[in-house]
Amino acid sequence: MRRAIQRREVIVNKQTLTIACICAFTALRMFFTFFFFVTSVICIVKSGSRIEKCKGQVSFSQKTIDALDTTSTFIETTFSSLLIFLLYRWKWFHFKNFLKALPKQRSAWSWAMLWILRIVTNVLIDIIPSVKNGNYMLVVLGISLSFEFFSTTIFACAIQFVFLTQVTRWINLYFTDAKCRFIWLYRIVLLTYGFRLLSLFLYDSFLVARHIVRESEYKSYDQILLVLDAGYRGSLSYFFFGKFFEFSIPEEEEVVREVQLEEPNEEREAEGRGEIRVDPENDRELDSLALLGESLLA
Repeated sequence: MRRAIQRREVIVNKQTLTIACICAFTALRMFFTFFFFVTSVICIVKSGSRIEKCKGQVSFSQKTIDALDTTSTFIETTFSSLLIFLLYRWKWFHFKNFLKALPKQRSAWSWAMLWILRIVTNVLIDIIPSVKNGNYMLVVLGISLSFEFFSTTIFACAIQFVFLTQVTRWINLYFTDAKCRFIWLYRIVLLTYGFRLLSLFLYDSFLVARHIVRESEYKSYDQILLVLDAGYRGSLSYFFFGKFFEFSIPEEEEVVREVQLEEPNEEREAEGRGEIRVDPENDRELDSLALLGESLLA
């Protein structure tokens, strides 16, 4: 009995620590998303050049902005990796079946191809010019962006197999005291992903709309790469917002029971009156089988 109580306490402590980490990461992610969106909008609106720069438009230096953006990408990568690990450890999520079903997902293939193009963008636009200029902070930013979108894409592919009904049942089973809070925590996590990707999508769209290119030797390809980046981030943002607005759907058994209660069962009524209900289609099949048997005997 004591061992069971101690084991229960250990599980509760682990759950509390996990929830605290999720809440802390969510707050940090919201802060960095808001900071990135505000500073990027100010830089784009006030900038009069066709080159992506942010000098003098905000009170922070360009190096500070790059450092904060790099920090945000590391936080996103760590948080997505944590969620993927939790899904792997979750007994209600069959990770092996997910790996088998992953190649059959059309969205996974499209996101994978866009992620590869995202790596090409990071190499051509961020890494190569930064190495030549000696700005290694942008090199780290370019590499970290690749890892961020890799982990985000894997999490998006995995969360496709997780439904709100399943999450609600699990929360009701293990968190009966504050189940509404945990359901909203699940929704808020999805919402933060949607806002993060939406801000990046809007940033790329602003650059394309105002014909602003990034500092690189491959400026002729920059507009095409920006359009592909916007499509990649926009599709992921659309997916996470769709998961946020997902509602519980009754199970098939409950739907069948409701239909049976609403509609009278004619077969049961006939059996109750001692009648045998005849199906004309079944009679035709029996007649055809009888004729076939007679022809074989003859």
